[in-house]
Amino acid sequence: DPESQARAALHWEALHRHAPRSPQVRRLVLIRADAEGWLPRSPTLGWTAPGEIEVHTVPGRHEEFLRQHSANDVAKVMRRIFMA
Repeated sequence: DPESQARAALHWEALHRHAPRSPQVRRLVLIRADAEGWLPRSPTLGWTAPGEIEVHTVPGRHEEFLRQHSANDVAKVMRRIFMA
């Protein structure tokens, strides 16, 4: 509906205006959903970093990240990251 789309657009704009406060970032890991939705998205979702951004994609939508199967997929990615 138009109200949800307007709210999502405002959220997206705020996300792109965000500037991380820690300039000592050595590694930025982004876990993102593979469902694109109706907004066009870059692989890094607009995040920038002095170094490379490590992008991991999990099945589903962002809203489902901590629910059922998606939570398991996110946990698997996080395990691999922390064990590396």
